[in-house]
Amino acid sequence: MSDLYSNIHALCEKEGIKDGTLCSNMGILHSFLSELKAGRTKALSPKFFFKFEPYFNLSFASLLTGTQKKNPPQQPQSEVD
Repeated sequence: MSDLYSNIHALCEKEGIKDGTLCSNMGILHSFLSELKAGRTKALSPKFFFKFEPYFNLSFASLLTGTQKKNPPQQPQSEVD
């Protein structure tokens, strides 16, 4: 089992969602996670990361390392201007 899959699965458990629900919500095939779990998929496309990051409000590094450190909340653009 890949570390990346373990990190994704741990996030799903923490949030109380199933892997299949994650796939449906993100628009990815469940077989993708199966391949990742089995270690047959080693690399992820940037497209996957761009979908995953806002879903759990995590940084790319958090996903890769499993630190699960949340991104700081973003200020609305109107407050920044």
